[in-house]
Amino acid sequence: MPPYVPDHVATNWQSFQIRVKAGGPLDRNGLMKALHAEGISTRRGVMASHLEPPYISQEAVLPHTEAAAAECMLLPMHSCMDEGQVDAVLAALDRIYRRT
Repeated sequence: MPPYVPDHVATNWQSFQIRVKAGGPLDRNGLMKALHAEGISTRRGVMASHLEPPYISQEAVLPHTEAAAAECMLLPMHSCMDEGQVDAVLAALDRIYRRT
């Protein structure tokens, strides 16, 4: 589902985050690898900062954050992308999921 943008808001369209739900044909890392093989770059999405070295000693337990960190990723999105590039990302996703 595309992001909702209220009429009174101007966005910078910095990133397009998706969540790859657990139990699907591919996990987040598997989808990232498959997209990389298709020539599509991605990045991890949500970061679980409580698991990073400066904060891990706090021993925070944040299961929702940890699940989001394991399942979220960023698809390519920037102001210079043309419709052909967007279509290429969508076509790659379609090919990957048709194979799984």
